[in-house]
Amino acid sequence: MLPVALIIALFAGTPGSFPVGDTAWFGSPGVSPRHSKALLSPDGLYRLSFPVIFSDSSNYRAVTITDTKGNILHQDSREFSFGTRGDVYLAWEGEIVWVYCSAGWVYFYEPCETRTQDRTWRQCSYGEPQQVFQGVPAPPPWLLPGYNGMHGDPDETPPAHEAFTVNDSGHGWWCRFEYPPVQSDLAFIRPVIMNEMRLIEAGFARAAEDEFYQWRDDPGWTDWVIDGSMYILPAPEGFCTAFASWWEYTGGAHGNDRSTLYRYVISSALCPDPDWVRIGTRELIADSTELVLLSALVLDTLFRRLGPECDVDWLRQGAGPTWDNYSNLVPVPDSTGALTGFSVSFSSYEVGPYSSGPQAVFIPIGLLGRQAGQH
Repeated sequence: MLPVALIIALFAGTPGSFPVGDTAWFGSPGVSPRHSKALLSPDGLYRLSFPVIFSDSSNYRAVTITDTKGNILHQDSREFSFGTRGDVYLAWEGEIVWVYCSAGWVYFYEPCETRTQDRTWRQCSYGEPQQVFQGVPAPPPWLLPGYNGMHGDPDETPPAHEAFTVNDSGHGWWCRFEYPPVQSDLAFIRPVIMNEMRLIEAGFARAAEDEFYQWRDDPGWTDWVIDGSMYILPAPEGFCTAFASWWEYTGGAHGNDRSTLYRYVISSALCPDPDWVRIGTRELIADSTELVLLSALVLDTLFRRLGPECDVDWLRQGAGPTWDNYSNLVPVPDSTGALTGFSVSFSSYEVGPYSSGPQAVFIPIGLLGRQAGQH
């Protein structure tokens, strides 16, 4: 028969596909009973908990590590404890214990030996997340509260012809992002976008939880949301263009549209294994003179579309001839795959108030003094 500790370890609720033990918040009113249980280490030999210690002078919560029989191997003393209020997030990484406080500070406990104990742990001050303390790397994003490696992440990126959706949620937030099937020669683009969206969603999740634990008792609280998709756009021959587009809600009257544009050009069609190279607007526009002409054409289109009531200064600020204003410039193909013009998009608030909505303008390449197909 399998040892009891091993059976427990196999069912310890390991998040995602990462080799870590169970993780949980402690000290939060309304947290489910599961989050009050001791957390089993990945090897099934130790338990991590955060009990209230009662003493004559004061009561306090202390990080406590025991063996599976309940023998205490480490317990914080009162001067190194976290009081009885506030939220603390505990996680195993191997035999290292991470402690994330809702106030924004991180500690780690590393195993050690003493003259009287073969195995115990010592607390190390760490500082703020994403820093490095005495050579110990910052805790991975998936160890921090609510962001356990994106629960919906596939273990491996599915084949190019398969669509998939990544879902995740935590205290006060949820995220969903859809990935469509792509041509096999464009399969490289999905892992690129997945990695960047992971970083965006990790920062979003931590910010949402900071707000949630401050305002969770407010009856007006509404969960923060990221809901989006990846799109492959038609592109001229030799180009690959994709959008990561999402709606983001962080409280208030309405959410906002966000997007990131990915433009690639093939390095050389003559190579047996050509590389895709990411490019920017400066690689699409001939020079600053052509940028000024492009901006004038876009402004003229928007003036006529939005009418005399539009805010002229706002419009010129958002669509004037700067490289940043045209960071979303997209090369557009004709029916033969040749370059026929450029499309530029502006999110809400970029060229006018929210009521104006997002805007997109197409400029034929002939108006820029080029012939069709000329890159």
